[in-house]
Amino acid sequence: MRLLAVTPADNMVRIVADLQSLAGERITHLVTLGDRDADYKASSLLRLTMAKGQRGHIMAEDRFSGAARALTLAPEFPALLLEAMDTLQRGAAGHNYRNHDLIHPSDYINYICLAADRLAAILTEDRIDTLLFFDIPHLFYDSLLYRLARQMGLRTLILRSALTPGQFFSMARIEDLGTLAPNMTTFPEAAPIRIDPGKAMDLHYMKGISQEPGPRGRLSLRALAQLVAHVVTQDPGLLLRPAR
Repeated sequence: MRLLAVTPADNMVRIVADLQSLAGERITHLVTLGDRDADYKASSLLRLTMAKGQRGHIMAEDRFSGAARALTLAPEFPALLLEAMDTLQRGAAGHNYRNHDLIHPSDYINYICLAADRLAAILTEDRIDTLLFFDIPHLFYDSLLYRLARQMGLRTLILRSALTPGQFFSMARIEDLGTLAPNMTTFPEAAPIRIDPGKAMDLHYMKGISQEPGPRGRLSLRALAQLVAHVVTQDPGLLLRPAR
């Protein structure tokens, strides 16, 4: 297997390392897309920054090759283009102080085609046959990678943590989420669980986030710092109009 894994979090990097160790020669090649300790820094594609991974910057010395033609020539490309533009909007100036500089629709279209070409070139040059995602692709780089892989006929494996501790969903396509395996025709008998409306629920997946009702509208120091950074970088004139 020649694997590309999307590993934006530290624990995912460790999981992939363990997988490679357990698989031995069954994983003959590995490329990671994530933080600075990965081969390529993923967020540099969203923010158009110079952040580098272990192989350097993902767009370094790139030349347009037409490697993404399976995607750009597909009948679904107009819809996939709009999806990619939507994911890029999360890094636009109106939403984030660490934003990219794309403004006009033509900017978005040109950049998406360039990014798709580069990602497709990596898949081709590294002869990747399998892609691993640790969540439903929903960001710019992982969504584009997923769409490319499907159009290029590569295997995709998507994992998604379940709300039940120690369990997860595994699927080949996003559309398969919620579809049970064909052989799961019977289910173990279980006693009904009584729900007490007056009892506070232990939502383990909300650990670290207050579940108690309280005053709304409070800003943390981090949120306040980000708000100030957004104003300073995007619209410093607001500093002269504090009411605004």
